[in-house]
Amino acid sequence: MPLAASSGWCAKDDVRIAFVGDSLSDGMWGGATRLVSQEACLGQRVKLGRFAENGTGLTRPAKYDWVAEGKTVVAKFKPNLSIVSLGLNDRQSIVDNSRARFDLGTPGWRTRYLELSQALVRNLEAADAGVLWIGLPILRDKPAQDDAAEKNAIFADAIRQMGDPKVRFVEPWRQNPTGPDAFQPYGHDLRGAEVQIRATDGIHFTAAGYDVLAAHLFRQVAGFMTERGLEMSYPCQQQAQR
Repeated sequence: MPLAASSGWCAKDDVRIAFVGDSLSDGMWGGATRLVSQEACLGQRVKLGRFAENGTGLTRPAKYDWVAEGKTVVAKFKPNLSIVSLGLNDRQSIVDNSRARFDLGTPGWRTRYLELSQALVRNLEAADAGVLWIGLPILRDKPAQDDAAEKNAIFADAIRQMGDPKVRFVEPWRQNPTGPDAFQPYGHDLRGAEVQIRATDGIHFTAAGYDVLAAHLFRQVAGFMTERGLEMSYPCQQQAQR
């Protein structure tokens, strides 16, 4: 059933998007903010909520409890859609609020991490909101990349198991869209110029890189929201031609 039918939304209603997660999510919020300000059809409708917290993850709820915070995001912002990016800070054992411990690299860790991912999604999708969980991009250092690939597999599996059409795992943006991907510090910006798009830490993006990431993301958002009953297009020229 389209989201518009279940929640009373009209196809031209405002779109409220919450950015949830760690520093990658915060960077995507910045890119999205710049993109929305430059695209007339988005600036008139799209409202962005900045809820990312640098240095956070799912493994240390005593430090920052993202599962509980999901309810706060919904109560404060009432998003139509939440965009999630987590995992950079989770290369460690899980210590639950109950003090139960799940050692990194064990089957128990994987199971608990999957459960925590699903619990966050369930809290974010309250009131028929959608959730897009964005996979971690390719990272420069092999240990970090191996860990990111494992987490992407867990996120994808968690969402597949939920079987909820309001929730989707989005494959990460790729620097090489057609063949094996590899970390490259330079690439094309939105105008086609060759610029530095990845930060020197081998993990994050430059401002130009986050702009590229936001453009990739909003193509996914536009398709997802249209499927759910909220008509949306990106780039705006597509909307003008419809």
